[in-house]
Amino acid sequence: VIARYKQSDEVVGPSSHDRPHLYMFDLNKQMYIVDKNPWDKENYGEVKHAAVLAGRPALSAGEAYFKEDGVIWEFNYESGHYRPKVAAVTMMYQWMKDQGLNTSALNWVARKELSTKDCYKTDWKSFEIHAFDVRVLEKTCREVTKSPTWTFEDD
Repeated sequence: VIARYKQSDEVVGPSSHDRPHLYMFDLNKQMYIVDKNPWDKENYGEVKHAAVLAGRPALSAGEAYFKEDGVIWEFNYESGHYRPKVAAVTMMYQWMKDQGLNTSALNWVARKELSTKDCYKTDWKSFEIHAFDVRVLEKTCREVTKSPTWTFEDD
């Protein structure tokens, strides 16, 4: 999966483990990527997830890692403000599948407390997110959490 910026069509630049990109996935299923590398942290402070969408609700938020050629290789769900749960992972995974993207080519890195058990605990019928079928989400949740590319973050 290769990521490009919509306005410039340039590939997203590379990340390192200590300088990941931030991502936000909004309620309209738009993905926002923030490259923290050129950001002037000294003058403007640290970029936070809440600033990307001006504090508005989001489907998911976390960090994304890119290779040199814009290839996405990992998503995690590290956001102190949004604290995504398994439903956030599921919606993002399903959206990528709906786009025809190869989800098995990506690492999905979760907090240790997220697991397939959460798929069964989640009240999917209570979700009213436009253009997501809750029956599909329940199945997708089990698919992503049992995927060989589902891993847990290091402590």
